[in-house]
Amino acid sequence: MKEREHSQVSSGAERRRFLQVALLGAAGLTLSVPLGKFLFDITQNGEGNEDFSLAGELLEGGEIVDNATLAQLYKEVIDSGRPVEADPTIIRSTVYNGMLFFGTSESLAAKRSQNITLSKENRGLGGCRGGAACVYDSSLGLGVELTPQSIFNENSELGWLALLQTLSHEAFHLSVKRVNDRPRVEDFGVLGKYRIFKDTRGFWRAEEYRGELGDLMKRTIPYENGERYPVSFVEEFFAELGKSRYFKYLMSLGLGDLEIAQALKDATAFPFFRQGLIDVQDTQGAGENLSWQDWWGGVLNFADIDKLHYKNDRVGLFESLGARIVYWNKNPDSHNLSRENLAGLGLVAFNDFIDYDLTNHEVIFSLVEDPIREEVIAANAELLRSKIPESYLMT
Repeated sequence: MKEREHSQVSSGAERRRFLQVALLGAAGLTLSVPLGKFLFDITQNGEGNEDFSLAGELLEGGEIVDNATLAQLYKEVIDSGRPVEADPTIIRSTVYNGMLFFGTSESLAAKRSQNITLSKENRGLGGCRGGAACVYDSSLGLGVELTPQSIFNENSELGWLALLQTLSHEAFHLSVKRVNDRPRVEDFGVLGKYRIFKDTRGFWRAEEYRGELGDLMKRTIPYENGERYPVSFVEEFFAELGKSRYFKYLMSLGLGDLEIAQALKDATAFPFFRQGLIDVQDTQGAGENLSWQDWWGGVLNFADIDKLHYKNDRVGLFESLGARIVYWNKNPDSHNLSRENLAGLGLVAFNDFIDYDLTNHEVIFSLVEDPIREEVIAANAELLRSKIPESYLMT
């Protein structure tokens, strides 16, 4: 009897030990997955891997002040008629606070707001060849290069507010967790695929388009020097939206007392974005019509967009847009789209929404009313691309 009891106790103890070992092993495996992903991510983080620094001289000095103080600094320099100059406190504080406004961590905001240079034009490799400012990766990581165009001295009022808007725009570009240089392919179903051949930063991609349909992701933009530069359509739209949002936030802290700030609150350097920027900020609607924010059901909520941008999740953005179109569409056949085709549908809808001049939203409304199939997505993509001015298309 005792032997039997001893055998049962031994067997029970062995089971407990086995379960303990199994649980420890499972916990170790569970922990090893995120740990392995973390180690893989940091070894594949492309930021700072470039072998060149930002062009120009590093901006030195200055301090970081809070948003309320920054708004007052802009008011003071404008009211005093002070000529525009590269004031390090104003420049750093705008970039730092702008990044925090877009959801960036304090450590990244602090690091990147120190990596700012002042350059001359056409500095060669890595240099900002067009525009007032550029963000790109350097040996020190992401940073901003300011060109002479950013210091606009002919009109003090316009010049300081133009500098604020330029820095706010670049702060959005900087508001990403990391540069990711892992090879990948983004699949947009019937619209084709994008092979990422260099790096990923926010919604920006160094990519090669592989598909039979026209590329709706990029356009070329003419600069004053006559050259044309490719831009990420998605990245630039949300950078312009971010600029507008942060500018209006500083207006609420006192900058809005200036009439000229009121006049410039919706300014954009991209004329084809103008109506889209107004529409996406519509939270009131008109009469019985839903606001555009309500129509999109939170898919274009600013905080959510900032999170997707921070994580470099462009496909996630377009999938959610496509899913919202399908939500409105009551045809049963429209609810059987693959995730890839949902992303393609979102890309089509996004182009029509942010560039009102293409079809005055006729594409979006047709996608809500008619059954959505692959050929419908493709046909609307072709229609939109045919209406984009040739001067803005990638060649």
